[in-house]
Amino acid sequence: MNTELKNKLQKVYALVEQGATEGERQAARIQLDKIMKRYNLTESQLQSLDKEFYYFTYTSNNEIRLLEQIAYVLAGLDLKWYRYAERKRMVAQMTYMDNITITCAYEYFRRHMKSEWNKACANIVKRCRTTKTRNEKRALLQVAFISEYLVASKLYKLDQLVERDAKSQKERNALKSVRGVQGGKYNKQMTNGLLLD
Repeated sequence: MNTELKNKLQKVYALVEQGATEGERQAARIQLDKIMKRYNLTESQLQSLDKEFYYFTYTSNNEIRLLEQIAYVLAGLDLKWYRYAERKRMVAQMTYMDNITITCAYEYFRRHMKSEWNKACANIVKRCRTTKTRNEKRALLQVAFISEYLVASKLYKLDQLVERDAKSQKERNALKSVRGVQGGKYNKQMTNGLLLD
């Protein structure tokens, strides 16, 4: 679909949704049906007109989990994410306003989470002598840390909470290390959905 057709469809669809009078909305709907029939478009394609692909960079699995939770909890989106590991990018299709909401929250929580990780876990990982034990300790701490951080930041929905039992002594020590992690406090931006061109 070329950009000219896409722009035309967006304008006509906006009239269908937000026309000033009932007659204007009906006329726009008739025009929209003609265009859809002419170009063989479906209703689902029409719904995704204002969606584009946006990418987010990450440095660890904790940031991936944080990004997914922000999209799910703050933006209310259950997105299909594409992961490009060689470039360390996550890509998803969303509206511009959803992108702004997710980007702002992600950058805030990402920086806050990194500072909390440095306070709670970085020194524990640095004490390990070999690379192998350092990586094992980091992986164990990351699982415990992200769970604790998401709960402390209130980045969860009630159906996601489960009671967690530590099975080994290492897991119990990891959970003990991340106790007291402080979560971030973020106020979601409010919007009425209307944008200027």
